Amino acid sequence: MSVSRKTLVALAGAAGLALPLVTLAPAHAATLSNGCNVDPSAPVFDHLNNTGDKVIKYEVYVSCDANRSIEIEDQRWEWDYTSADDPLGTTTYNMTFSDPPGPARLKSVTKNLPDADAWGDNNEEIYHSVRFRVTGTLDGVTSPWTAWEDSQIVTFHLY
Repeated sequence: MSVSRKTLVALAGAAGLALPLVTLAPAHAATLSNGCNVDPSAPVFDHLNNTGDKVIKYEVYVSCDANRSIEIEDQRWEWDYTSADDPLGTTTYNMTFSDPPGPARLKSVTKNLPDADAWGDNNEEIYHSVRFRVTGTLDGVTSPWTAWEDSQIVTFHLY
């Protein structure tokens, strides 16, 4: 094998090792079920409260076909690399879409940024996870819960 061919084989092998790393990142797509579509957005900084703590907004975009009702569970989490993620709370939304249903609606909740990591770790990795079920349709059937869908993880500095 010539030197140039060895170089090409080595580069191809390195590219093959690097390629799977790119595909490991989770894809972000809204969940569609029984005529409703739910999409959790990445958490965003909203404001500082009166004590100077950061307040984070967790948003969910929701659209449904006409004459549907929906129940959404929205769980907030702090991601941990070395242990189980820390639960931060749950919000439940109940919505009804009439005929015509109109554009997608935004539901959101704001919560203080927690200090959930060990002393000295001033970064919090925050995300939320949603699932839903369609509770009202023309045929009166409640759908099963969808799988949980995670938003992107966003890092916020405590100070």
